[in-house]
Amino acid sequence: MTLRETNGVGLTVTNLTAQLTLADTCPPSGTCPSGSPDFAVGFRGCGHSGYRIEAKGVACSTGLYGASLFGLGGGFLDWSVTGTDDRGNTVSASVRITLLPP
Repeated sequence: MTLRETNGVGLTVTNLTAQLTLADTCPPSGTCPSGSPDFAVGFRGCGHSGYRIEAKGVACSTGLYGASLFGLGGGFLDWSVTGTDDRGNTVSASVRITLLPP
């Protein structure tokens, strides 16, 4: 996954959350426990490090924090990132990744 800053204003990441919802292995609600992975650890691909994305910069994750999602019965992985830009504004973005069954 790649996060790309496109407005020309740097960003300091303050929170990253992940929510996994699987069709066949979670409680009856279908919602598995969520987590707050460490942004600096997970998004250090493509030469990035730390909690900051520079103006027009990128931060890449080369995997889902080592988690193997292969062979699962399908579901969703919801990511949300929040931060403060260089102008002092709170910004956030979310994405849902659909996991197709094998």
